[in-house]
Amino acid sequence: MRKYWFYIINALLLFMILAGCSPMVYEDLSNDDNSISIDRNEYEIEASESGESISITFDSVPGARSYGYGLSSKDVTKFAKSELSFSSGSYTANISRDIFSSSPSSSRASGGKFSIVLFASTMQEPAASDWIILDAVDVSLSLGIAPSLTVSERDETSITLDARSEAISGNMSYMVEYGEGKSAVFDSDELPFTIEDAGTEAFDITVYHKYIGSGSYCDLTQTVSVPEFDPRQADIEISIQEDGSIALSDIPAEADNLSNMGVVSMGADNKLSLIHSQMNNVSGTATLDKSIFGTGFYVGSVRVVFYNNDPNDDDAIISSSIDYEAELDAVKTDEKIGRQSYSVSIPVSDKLGLTDADITVSGIPGAEISRSFEDGVLKIGIGAGELLSRTSYSLDISFSIPSYGKITKALDFTTNGFEGSYEWKVDASNQFAVIVETAPEGSKYNYYVYTSPLDIKYTGEKLCLSPLFENDGDAANLSYGDEKLKAYRWNNEKWNTSSMKPDALSKITTTIKNKDSVSADVVSKALGISVTTRTELFFKEKADGSCYMVFHNEITNGPGGSYLRENPSPNPDNFEESPYYYSLLRIGDN
Repeated sequence: MRKYWFYIINALLLFMILAGCSPMVYEDLSNDDNSISIDRNEYEIEASESGESISITFDSVPGARSYGYGLSSKDVTKFAKSELSFSSGSYTANISRDIFSSSPSSSRASGGKFSIVLFASTMQEPAASDWIILDAVDVSLSLGIAPSLTVSERDETSITLDARSEAISGNMSYMVEYGEGKSAVFDSDELPFTIEDAGTEAFDITVYHKYIGSGSYCDLTQTVSVPEFDPRQADIEISIQEDGSIALSDIPAEADNLSNMGVVSMGADNKLSLIHSQMNNVSGTATLDKSIFGTGFYVGSVRVVFYNNDPNDDDAIISSSIDYEAELDAVKTDEKIGRQSYSVSIPVSDKLGLTDADITVSGIPGAEISRSFEDGVLKIGIGAGELLSRTSYSLDISFSIPSYGKITKALDFTTNGFEGSYEWKVDASNQFAVIVETAPEGSKYNYYVYTSPLDIKYTGEKLCLSPLFENDGDAANLSYGDEKLKAYRWNNEKWNTSSMKPDALSKITTTIKNKDSVSADVVSKALGISVTTRTELFFKEKADGSCYMVFHNEITNGPGGSYLRENPSPNPDNFEESPYYYSLLRIGDN
């Protein structure tokens, strides 16, 4: 089947050349010492749109230690191991659709399609020159991610259009039709965009979207209702302060004669609905506390109105509209940031009238995000073991707000680290203790693991057990008495039950699986016999918040029989899969 794909793809490329189209150009890295020599046409890649993400499936590459993706060959985002699921020789990953509207790309195809480029590398932490392109796949997206336009300002002669969500407003082109055969075309970087000849009457405008670089405007359209100009509108200066309060100035003197003051929203029927009202006791300037929007997160288009009986009466005085957006960080409660987990509660103002179906949460590929919305509180949780420690993440929370539209807010957090003292102990003769510290600045590792004074084999020297070397090639330069050789011999004496003791290291190969998992294959010699031992360290957080450093030691190549000390009672519930696993419980800070 792959053979046929090879001929089909090459035939398509030949057709594009003959038709005068330029196929995408990729950098040839096949002769680079750090890259993989492969024919990218042999690697089948499939993509499909699913909710807020694009599902990508691609064949595994022999020898590849890293995979990445991008919209061009200039910028590559490396997949974390947790973002890749493996089955039947293929990897599957989910890529957020937001990359199409937040990153400029030279790889867009025509017809409203985008190209996602897949990369692989033999390097664990690839530099820009270490990547080689596997293939590129075109994805045709719906315009569900296109931000809705709104009328942000209205006066006697003009209207101003804007997109409410800056996070997803990039790389879009808009064409609007209004009035009798009138139209305007503008890009997202021109927002807010003003149409000067709007008149005073109410009317509808039709908005067409397209991705910048695509051939034509897409079928999905949006109708925006423009209210008629309200002669009651006064030039009141209204602004949102850093603490969330609303400051008013230049309030006309006529407002002093009106008994009530309120904050209102405008419905689809152009009627004003009260959010908050109070007696009018201001003159010229005023400040309204953010509590007028209720408890929790609030977002909406609001106006300030002065009135006697009803804000919709003819004698009322109203301000122009302004978008009020509370920050999620300012209202979040019960936030618990773990080492591999996260949970938070976000109260949502009942004045928004939201239901469970109006809220979606996404943004962390591969993570199972639990969410519930009950009694005005949104609860979000990511289970233990689904995140990586000491890593920054961003949750995208989308609210579909009646009469306002969809808005996406980011909630950022950084997971904690596994630093501390760890111990496994059955009795005085069955005990293992280590100290875990943050790796030095510039290290490719996340943690350094040292011998602990609590260990019964402690010699008085703080020896680094992992990584044995920052760079594997340093093993060739060992001298007698070297600290690294001392660390390896300490480890050997603790676990080796035979009389053979290694007298030399000939090779070491370290694999960093992710920030929380590292293994090293060490080839040593004793009495002329070569033995390969694999030592693996990985960190785990459990749902109750307890933390473990799991130590796995096993002979992978050497003489028959067991020469390693065994765990007398391995506990699978604590990640001890065999007698060669030891789970050390975190018992405190260093």
